[in-house]
Amino acid sequence: MIASIYKAVSEYAGTQMPWLAYIDLQKGQIRRPAQTYPIPLPALLVEFRSISYGHLVQGKQLVSMQIRLSLYLQLLTDTHQGALMQEESLMMLSRIEEVKQHFDGLLINGSCRLLNQADLQPEFGTDYMAYHSDYSSSFYIKSAVLRRAKINQTLIDLKEWISD
Repeated sequence: MIASIYKAVSEYAGTQMPWLAYIDLQKGQIRRPAQTYPIPLPALLVEFRSISYGHLVQGKQLVSMQIRLSLYLQLLTDTHQGALMQEESLMMLSRIEEVKQHFDGLLINGSCRLLNQADLQPEFGTDYMAYHSDYSSSFYIKSAVLRRAKINQTLIDLKEWISD
């Protein structure tokens, strides 16, 4: 199920934002350039931050998850008035807006809707800027048969605890 959500997010990002050069699961690859191959920018990294499962009645299970989308953009040059490549550098701002427009409220696989929860402070590296946005989603899936564990309960004689 998680794999199908990742696949849907990455395919959607690729078709709606063809300017992305790289889409992948977040594995810390930008922060560890010596241990990974060079990542082409702009890149969108998808991170499943937390996933919880709750059992419900009639064989359905509630799944709640948080997903972080991290957009990594190459820092080109200064953005001050009259700077060389100012327009290209300012394009970063519109790219950030595009991610929000495309993903906030996105319905995935007919049951998983992404809702924007928080936008984090931008992260600046030596040659990139990262914009992180957290989304949450809750949806139901058919649950596997629940196995019931037998619980041995000790009965307490209340007479011992009540004083006359």
